[in-house]
Amino acid sequence: MQHNFIIMNQPNMSEKQSLDIINDMLTNAKEEDAGGSAFYFVLWGIIVMAFSVLTYYAIITKAAWQPWTYMLFLIGGIASFIRSRSDDKKEIVKSRYDRLYMFVWSGVGICLGLSWGFVALIGINNILPVSLLFYGLASFITGGVSRYYPSLIGSIICFVCVIFAFQTNFVHQNLICAFAVLCVHVVPGLMMNRYYKGKKRYAE
Repeated sequence: MQHNFIIMNQPNMSEKQSLDIINDMLTNAKEEDAGGSAFYFVLWGIIVMAFSVLTYYAIITKAAWQPWTYMLFLIGGIASFIRSRSDDKKEIVKSRYDRLYMFVWSGVGICLGLSWGFVALIGINNILPVSLLFYGLASFITGGVSRYYPSLIGSIICFVCVIFAFQTNFVHQNLICAFAVLCVHVVPGLMMNRYYKGKKRYAE
């Protein structure tokens, strides 16, 4: 609104200056929308971390409630759907990286679903390292293309965790998975959220 007021009250403003202001408005809108990706990063990072830690605890204590931990993914799906519908109702200029994030991480979700569906063939001691490979690859691609280095660094840490995960059993792999997801999802997501919130406050 402030930019519109400036444009309407500057009759002598050149065409180039007007276009620069409009371009600046569009750029800011794109960046604010890109910050929305942080929500999904943090949400799914926390869900996978909680699932891994709870699974580890349930196994070592022989708890009967372990299968209920899969409900976390249902909760995550519902929360993501609600947030997505809310975002769609807002008239926001879409970031050019929206399609990149959507297709890459949707593809990862499909690959994870298929992998866990054939866990009997893949092997229980291989399923988590393979899952982390998908996480690392997706973050490596999106972080590299968007030049978001926290995701890029997180993906490298995730790849290192895969090496250790392949050398231990499923029980302790859950702890490695929790740490890897913290580095590849939660920390980059929180940093992204903090950056865009700070930029928005500064602009105001």
